[in-house]
Amino acid sequence: MFFSSWLGGLVGGIFATFVSAGIVLFVFIPPQFSFAVANLRSVISVGVFVATGFLFSILHDRLRKSSRATAAALAEADAAKRQLEGLFNERTEQLQESRVRLGAAIASMTDALYITDAGGRFVDFNEAFARFYRFSGKQECARTFAEYPGLMEVTLANGLPAPTDQWAVPRALRGETGRDIEYGIRRKDTLESWVGNYSFAPIRDAEGTIIGSVVSVRDVTEQRLVAGKIRRLNDELTGANAALREGEERYRVLFDNNPVPFWVFDLETLRFLAVNDAAVQGYGYTREEFLGMTLSQIHPLEDITRMLESLRHGRTEEKYFSEWRHRKKDGSVIDVEVSARPVLLDGRTVRLVLAVDITEKKQLKAKLVQIQRLESLGMLAAGIAHDLNNILTPIVCAAPILREALTNPHDIKILNTLESSAERGTGLVKQILGFAHATTAELEPTQVKHLARDVIGVIEETFPKNISLRHLIPSDLWPVQGNATQIHQVLLNLCVNARDAMPKGGTLRLTAANRFLDAEAAYAIPSARPGAWVLIEVDDTGSGIPPDVLARIWEPFFTTKGLGKGTGLGLSTVRGIVATHRGFVDLHTEAGRGSTFRIFLPALLETKVSASAQ
Repeated sequence: MFFSSWLGGLVGGIFATFVSAGIVLFVFIPPQFSFAVANLRSVISVGVFVATGFLFSILHDRLRKSSRATAAALAEADAAKRQLEGLFNERTEQLQESRVRLGAAIASMTDALYITDAGGRFVDFNEAFARFYRFSGKQECARTFAEYPGLMEVTLANGLPAPTDQWAVPRALRGETGRDIEYGIRRKDTLESWVGNYSFAPIRDAEGTIIGSVVSVRDVTEQRLVAGKIRRLNDELTGANAALREGEERYRVLFDNNPVPFWVFDLETLRFLAVNDAAVQGYGYTREEFLGMTLSQIHPLEDITRMLESLRHGRTEEKYFSEWRHRKKDGSVIDVEVSARPVLLDGRTVRLVLAVDITEKKQLKAKLVQIQRLESLGMLAAGIAHDLNNILTPIVCAAPILREALTNPHDIKILNTLESSAERGTGLVKQILGFAHATTAELEPTQVKHLARDVIGVIEETFPKNISLRHLIPSDLWPVQGNATQIHQVLLNLCVNARDAMPKGGTLRLTAANRFLDAEAAYAIPSARPGAWVLIEVDDTGSGIPPDVLARIWEPFFTTKGLGKGTGLGLSTVRGIVATHRGFVDLHTEAGRGSTFRIFLPALLETKVSASAQ
């Protein structure tokens, strides 16, 4: 029964129990008692046996099921154990690899790196740590932070000693995080000094408790030395800049405020780079206009070739002096004396130029030469005048004799003109002699109308027939205080110039009139002043005077006529005589359309005129 229960489980055990009970009843109970319970004790025993077997079957079935569940649980636990062991081994290998990589990374770092525990004991550090703190190797390094104050002196960035609690490790263990903090380090044994750039932070566990610190440091001694040199250079540069600014300020004072025109131009492009106020004022261009121009633009066209050639040959000269002509904005040309020297500006060679206007100086020099020529001419004229006087004397003496022999009115008229001209010549001789001896011509009341009519007679007799003469000389013309010979010379010079301006013929007008100028009228005429005047006009329809010649017509010895055809003294003599008579000359001319000379002489009102003047 027990064996059946063990093998067959609960059902087998119950079946075996009943079979066993039957066997017992038929084996141990006699047949005569098989259907009757004669022995109660035996029946009870059989019942107990059956119940025990039934209970054993149930217990054995449950025990077997429990054993199977336990075996399955143990198998599952064993599998989980094997899985956990595999995972543990894998994580252990990964951790080991991470430690190896971290160790390799730390070892390969050029910056010193070290890790401490919460007590300041160095858990790990690299070779760079030993090199940074000037140890020969890791084995010489102290293992706890507490040992280092005895080995090193630490200073803050401001140069003051750093207390131990201000070092990187204590600050990190207090929970501080620092980055790019510089400390000065000095070994007490070797006295070697250097500078480190520190970064540090605390290490915390999962609960946030500080369990250590990590510090990295880089040797920046060389950089600080370079930075120091750079600072010194910057200081020197700042000083140099200050000196440069001071120099520039002096330059500005000397350049911009200099009363003489200064400029700087590029030797390659000839473009103006800078000009001072004197150049702006003297040449008439604005500063902006100047800086948009080249040197060629202030030279007359005919001088540009010589200027370029001079610049080509003078590039290597340290200093340069020369005289040039410069054209101003208004078109006028001035003479300048140029001083130039090369200077270095922004890495290129430019030229600094000083230009002194010597126009007036040259004019004064020319006038001095003219005065010297006039002095010589005066001496020559005096000698010629004596000879001319000897030539004219027979003509003057012969005229009365010839008059007695002439009966033809035309011949008598020519003789009168000849005699009058000889007398005028004699008067000119006296004038030249007076000029040569520095005597002043005598001025007396003179009738201009007689002088003008005399000049008209000369024109009609001697001027070409292709020149038409028109004249208007009023009989009531006011007298003037003057010299008859000189006034006659003025009129004749102007008429001769008008004739020469009309080589192909034209119209010559000689008029005179009384004029009274009030303040407004006098203001409109250069050099005029209010008062009573005798106006004489000489007008022609000739070639006129070009603008470039007009400015020089009053200069002595200036002439546009060919060699031997003009002395250049005609108009200068006219102006000088009119000025001597306290009058003035007004000129209106237009190239190609003729010229009008207007002579104003002060009038004498209610004055007796001398007989000689008539």
